[in-house]
Order: sequence, then C-alpha cells, then structure tokens
Amino acid sequence: MKIIFLATDINSRIRTMLKLKFSAEMAHVKSGEEAKVLLEKEEDICLIIGDSNVDSIDELIDLLEKTFSIIPFIDISEGEVTSAKAKTFLEAQDDIVRAPTPIDPKVLEGIVASSLDVFRNRLNDQYREIKIDHLRNLDQAVCSIFVKLSPTKYIKYIEKGSEFTGEIIEDLVKRKVKKLYVDKESIGEFSNLATQKLVEKFDDENLTSEDKHLLSIVSNETIKQNLKNLGVSPLTLELGHKTLVSTASNFSQEKKLDKLLELLTKSTNYEAEHCVMASYIGMAMINISDWNTPENHLKICSAALLHDASLIGTGLGMIGDQSSTMFKKLDEKQKKIFLKNPEVSADILLKCKIFPHDAHTIVLQQGERPGGKGFPKALDSTQVKPLSCIFILAHDFIHKIYHLGMSPENKGIVLAELEAKYDEGNFLKAYQLLERSLA
Repeated sequence: MKIIFLATDINSRIRTMLKLKFSAEMAHVKSGEEAKVLLEKEEDICLIIGDSNVDSIDELIDLLEKTFSIIPFIDISEGEVTSAKAKTFLEAQDDIVRAPTPIDPKVLEGIVASSLDVFRNRLNDQYREIKIDHLRNLDQAVCSIFVKLSPTKYIKYIEKGSEFTGEIIEDLVKRKVKKLYVDKESIGEFSNLATQKLVEKFDDENLTSEDKHLLSIVSNETIKQNLKNLGVSPLTLELGHKTLVSTASNFSQEKKLDKLLELLTKSTNYEAEHCVMASYIGMAMINISDWNTPENHLKICSAALLHDASLIGTGLGMIGDQSSTMFKKLDEKQKKIFLKNPEVSADILLKCKIFPHDAHTIVLQQGERPGGKGFPKALDSTQVKPLSCIFILAHDFIHKIYHLGMSPENKGIVLAELEAKYDEGNFLKAYQLLERSLA
C-alpha cells in the first residue's frame, strides 16, 4: 500500500504514524506535476494527503478525474483553496473529511483510516464478481479479467481478447481461486456472451442429461450473479432460490404440470431464464413491501414460472407486450395466440390443485397496463391487483434489461423508461418497490 504526501515538507511524526499504523510506503512530492508522474508510474497508490495550494495542482486534479477517480484526496492546505478546479474536486468528495490545520498526527490517523475504507469501497464498486465456471463455455476473453489479491489490490490475470484454454481454468482451480472479477463497465458484455454460449451448449443434441444438469447449475449461478450486479441483495437471492426450488419441487408432483415443466426446461434458454429472473425480482420487491409473507412469495414465484403456460415452446414468450416492435411483426394468428395467453394460461393452471389459487389472478392480469391500455380486460391502474402490478413490473424490467444488456449502466436506462410508463395507481407503488429493491 502506497500513500502520496503532497506538500513542501513533511512532519517526521506524520511519516512515522503512517508507516507504523498503516504499514504504508510513503512517497513525498512537492508539486502536482511530481504527484502526476508518480501516479502514472507506480502501482498500489491508494491515498493522497496533500496541500491543494501547491504548484501545478490543476494537472494532478485533471488526472485524478479522468483516470484515478477512486483514489481519495485528504486536503491539508491552510486557509482557502486557491484553485477553482481543486476546490470543486474536493467538495465533490463528500465521503472524505478535510484534515484541520495545524495537523495533529492523532486526528490525521483517524481521517486516514476512514479514507482507506472509502478507497476499498470505491475499488470494490469498480469490479464485479464472476465465477470460474462462467469461463468454461467461453473460448475468448471479451474483457480483461482480474484476480483480487487483497482488499486494496486487483491484478489483471487475463487480457481482453486472450484465448481460453483448459490449462488456464485448471491453473486457477489448483491455486484455489474461486472468484474472478471484471470491470463494472464490462459486466453487461461479459454476461451477455456467457449467456449466449450457454444457449449454444444447451442446443447441442449430443449433451447427456448429466451435462445439461451441470449447465443448468452454471446458468442459475450466472442469473444470480447478474441480479446481484444489478443491486439485488445476496440474502434476497438466497430466499428467492429456496422458494424457487421448493415451488418447482411441488409442481413436479402434479402430473398435469409435467408436460409444461418438461417443455420449459427444454425450451430456449431465454424462456427458462426469463421465468427465473422475473421470479427473483418479484420476490425482491415483495421482500420490502407490506405484502411480505411466505404465501405471497409463493404466489409470485408460481406465477413467474408458469405465466406463459400456453406459450412455452412457441417462442412467443420473448415478445414482451403488444406495444413492442416484435409483436407488430407477428402475423394475425400469432398475435391472437399471444393476446389470449393470460386467459388460456390461467385456465390451464386453474385445473391444477397444487397451483396457488390467488396466483391465477396474477397470470390473468399479466398483460394489463396503465390507462386501461393492456389486455385481456383493459383494466385501469386501480383495478389491477397490487401483486399483479409487482409481477408486471418485474416481468417488464427483466424483459428489457435482458435484451439491452444486464449491466448497472443499463439498469438506469430501463428504470427511467419504466418510471415514465408506470406512473399511476398500483403501478406507481410497484415501480417504487422495483427501484428500491435494486438500490
């Protein structure tokens, strides 16, 4: 761990404190230009303590803003900061405390400790976790892949564009590396490629049932990791997983559902993954709502798995809703099948005693939209039940983010679109739950 001390001179007590309390290697520089050169040359710099009134401070601030934005800057200047650029930069660091002058080493020690925590949090926020199993189906690195050596250090292990070989995977396994990381800007692209490769694997007719089982485990882990990257908490995902497993197990006892579940597991990867992800998001929303009960989790999960019961295996489950471009390209027969799905699916599931009765309402109302613009009953925003609104928002969010790319950046784009669309009645309440569940 290295700390830059930027000032004309340095108190020996401060130097000793930094070395003994933080085991830090300290570099003393006297100008913004010297600090800039050091940043571009050295690795492991995690903090700058400095006088913001030194020469060429603007050059250093430019570099910090463009390239090293996660490194905290503790200001120790006396009086007002004279550089407007430096002043704006320091004020934007609302998680870093300015050190009072004259500097008291004991006070500075506490500020340094909290600033290093800020650095770790910023660093961890810059990377997204992936698992080694997610690499097994890839033949090339779509982005650089990192290994975490310590709370303050990630190192590049695989360069972008590098070919994957069995030796690379086995080397990681031998070294007991379980988690790898990619830059948050690249997680959407990586996730989309990993999903695409899984689809290709599932489509291989030569796969044994055991191979497909192993791939389904990897696929589910990929889903959970993608949702975690979008803001769903690990505890909520764990609860969702248990409910999902329990629900699927119960459904397997109902002979009338056998064929549907078999079709679902053998259909396109999108249909299966969409059902699972809508289930997780719906349960995450319920988890922070007034409807947070095990019964309601079961209803949402059940509806999510079989909301397209009449469409499973047809490919029409990928449409979204009747306002989509994909819907408009369908022929009249396909449009009729799609628009009848809520009623037909609800009717199919009504005959299954094991399917939760109230979940039929969710399935029946899945096509309703604000302003009475949905189907099959053109209900308004006060007539659509709260649980149905929760499912509709979860379904719509997953449909859009899946096709756009499951990255934190795209999350903001999709939420903005949904906020403008679902802005009234029970839909507005559901949107607010969705936004909170992904915070």
